[in-house]
Order: sequence, then C-alpha cells, then structure tokens
Amino acid sequence: MTSFKEQVKKDIENIFQNQNEFGLTCSWNGQELRYNPDVRVMSQEYETQAVNNDRQVLICDISDLVVIPKVAERVDFNGDLWFVVDVKIQEPFVVVKIERSIS
Repeated sequence: MTSFKEQVKKDIENIFQNQNEFGLTCSWNGQELRYNPDVRVMSQEYETQAVNNDRQVLICDISDLVVIPKVAERVDFNGDLWFVVDVKIQEPFVVVKIERSIS
C-alpha cells in the first residue's frame, strides 16, 4: 500500500509531467530537447533597472539532457541566447530556470 504522498508524487509525474501529454520540443544548444513548461511561471516578462527580461522554467527528464546545465551558463534556446539562473535536480526531472534580456 502506498502512502498518500507517494501516490501524489506518482500522479504528478504520470499526469502533469507527462511529456507525451503536455511536452514541448525545443532546440537546446543545437540538440532537440523535450520539456514541460512550468505552468506556474510559463514565460514571464519583468523589468529590472529599465531592462526588460524574459524568464522561462523548463522541466526536463534528466535522461534527455546530454549535460546538466550549470548556473550562469549561456545556452542557445530556440536560436536565442539565454542564461541559466537556477538548476534543481528533482529525480527523475531537472528544473532549469533561464532568462534573457529583451530590450
């Protein structure tokens, strides 16, 4: 018998993080990568010191990444230069927060 927390974790992985159901595909440093956007964040635009920024949070299966991104790394995301601002490993997923200046 599984506990409530275990069942909730399984449901999140099998339903909300199901890449076949909600997954998107992007170009990540020239490689195709399947990911789920974090629906709580999606794409956020915000302004700091008169500079407009765009932020995305990607949830990827750890096995889909050739190399785990590192904070402050520059990455090519769909042909644009983005910076990795946060990386969290939550087996079996990697949550990567990226942002770029848009003005």
